[in-house]
Amino acid sequence: MKLLKNPVLAFMLALLIVVSSTLVNVHVKYGRICRDVSETFYAENGIADHLSSIRMDAAVLVSVAESNGIDAGDLSDAANNLQSMLSRNTSSAGTLFRCYDQLCLELVGVEQKLLGLALNDTDAKTVSDCLARIQDAKNAIAASPYNNTVRAFLIKDARFPTHLLARLADVDIPEVFA
Repeated sequence: MKLLKNPVLAFMLALLIVVSSTLVNVHVKYGRICRDVSETFYAENGIADHLSSIRMDAAVLVSVAESNGIDAGDLSDAANNLQSMLSRNTSSAGTLFRCYDQLCLELVGVEQKLLGLALNDTDAKTVSDCLARIQDAKNAIAASPYNNTVRAFLIKDARFPTHLLARLADVDIPEVFA
């Protein structure tokens, strides 16, 4: 108890308690809000579902391409990379966007090669169906309310000092998928 009679030590201890309790409070309450916003990314019919659909159709296109003598290794790697990031459920929206963007680039190259070939009817139908589903998924991603939700959250809730405290409390702030 003698230590607490020292005013400087008592002040430092009180300050430590206030800062610690503030950070715990921010981590729990603000962290829950951030998780709720981020979880809309993984919600049913959310962006993650559409990314998974694109990845599956890309895998089908890889199979068709390779059976027709087209090297689709880069597309396969991009699809596997996206799947790896999606399966973690902890990847940031920015990281997933970069994987998605790379997959889209590889898709364009394989698509052009496939459409330049005289495919048999079955392969042509498969390619057409996959490309239509991929385009539908891309449109759904573009129309997703996720980015608007994140932007609204960042404008409304991610202000000083909350944003700074959230970083100190190790809260994962949601990112825009772009």
